[in-house]
Amino acid sequence: MMLLSADELRRLAAGFRSGAMSRTDGALVELIESDVAGYRAIVAAGPGQPPSAPLDALLPLMGWLICEASWEAVQRITAGFGRLGPRDGRRVQSESARDCVHRLADVARGLPWPEFAPRALSAVRAQALAEARLDTPVGYDAAWLLHEEAKIRYLEYRDSHGDKPGREEYVQVLDEELVQVGLAETGIACHTAERVIGRWAEEFADADPEVSRVREEQWIHRMVGQLTDGLEVGRLALEQAERTRLTERADRAEWTGKVGRADTGARAGRVKQGVEHQPAPRAARQNPGITTARAAMLLLSLWPQMARLGQLPPAGFGTWVQWEADLLRRFETACRAIERGSGPGRAPTAIRAGLHPQFVRAQPELASPAARRALRGGRPETEAAAEPSWDGARTGSDAPAHSLIA
Repeated sequence: MMLLSADELRRLAAGFRSGAMSRTDGALVELIESDVAGYRAIVAAGPGQPPSAPLDALLPLMGWLICEASWEAVQRITAGFGRLGPRDGRRVQSESARDCVHRLADVARGLPWPEFAPRALSAVRAQALAEARLDTPVGYDAAWLLHEEAKIRYLEYRDSHGDKPGREEYVQVLDEELVQVGLAETGIACHTAERVIGRWAEEFADADPEVSRVREEQWIHRMVGQLTDGLEVGRLALEQAERTRLTERADRAEWTGKVGRADTGARAGRVKQGVEHQPAPRAARQNPGITTARAAMLLLSLWPQMARLGQLPPAGFGTWVQWEADLLRRFETACRAIERGSGPGRAPTAIRAGLHPQFVRAQPELASPAARRALRGGRPETEAAAEPSWDGARTGSDAPAHSLIA
């Protein structure tokens, strides 16, 4: 059986990164499936520990290709495509792309020595995003299960490497993939919260007021818990993105200052080799800031609900107002990260202009007195801050009367 060479795998994967490959289609997925079946045949004929040639070179590159191909396909899935007509072009495209994502995720699961193809874990994350784009409770539940699967696989792959020498790069990539899984999970939590808040009366409330009240409290606890976990993932992702940015800047400075023109080819080779082990630029630079800012904005609107329900603020904070200040700080940090995520040669405003208007408007609006009064039920900030009910010192009916559906 003829397998794609390392150079061919690298060219295909890099084609997605550069835009030379336009899209993932059935023919490419079939080619990937065939090669992975060949990998399994090689292992069955003469299993090694760890994988030897040619799999030692092919597996990391195949993982990179699966990562890029599945990510491209999921971008073409329209949210809520199942509600479109059967002949709608968006639905036809979405169903075809979703099928490609499912097949690529199955290929990733079937890889021999999957811990040596760490980028392939992205295919399970892509499948979770594809299911979430059904925009139904069933789809969200499926996405949650797939994210749990990705985290379990991460632990298994990570454990297989342990502290063995020469495995550091694989472990680093796996750690990066885990953060990306967390970001995807946080993004879905944000979307769920936005849907619940925005369509409470139409989709979630009940004719019985008591049932609605209980359901509302359950959703508030669920959303705040998920979004708070997401903020921590966002912090880790922002730190990772900043390390990547600083490393790239140091690398550019080193080569610009110390390497002459005669070594240009060597630098190109180093960059070419390094990109195989880096997350996609958007995921590495922009998504952490956007996702973190989104989660912080939602929590800024939800924390008064927790105070109203008589809940104590999160560990480490004496009052809910202190937590609010921390949320604002995290939001501002995320916005700065989005601006820095433009990469070399692009002004921060270029990224701002490309973001959805709500993210561009949110930073000044959240800092405005009017926005803060809105978060405090319309009362002046000085008045609200003077009331102990806002800082968690009182409970029950003494908490602010701020409804989820308001």
